[in-house]
Amino acid sequence: MKAIFAVPGGAVEGSRRARPRAVRLGIIRAGIRTQGDLAMKYVLLGTLAAGAMRKQATRTASARGKLRELGIKLESVHYTQGSYDFVDIVEAPSAEAMLAFSVWYAEQGYGKLTSLPAFDERTMVKALQRGGLRGRAKRLRAR
Repeated sequence: MKAIFAVPGGAVEGSRRARPRAVRLGIIRAGIRTQGDLAMKYVLLGTLAAGAMRKQATRTASARGKLRELGIKLESVHYTQGSYDFVDIVEAPSAEAMLAFSVWYAEQGYGKLTSLPAFDERTMVKALQRGGLRGRAKRLRAR
């Protein structure tokens, strides 16, 4: 039986039997498995509603539970000073999962989130190549 596994910068199709060895070797990441759709990293910029800090324990526990329910992996949390109160890094199975979490968070009265899709360097380089912007100098010199 074949399965699709998310890997940094792409997806790999392979047998379920081969998965443990690939995880051990670092070829694929444990716990991130999608069906055709790759997991996407997001930066969440958050502002807290008035009084949200008084219910910090409840807010964080229920938010983490909702993230798990939606299949979103919380990678890191950083509290900040300035325009945003916190910055989280998450990995979500889809844009719809992120949208669902953002709507849920606001509905709870916890505050507002801005979700930014985040791309690793390898993905950016591939996008530049596909857009004809990477390797351009070599093509021009060859003419």
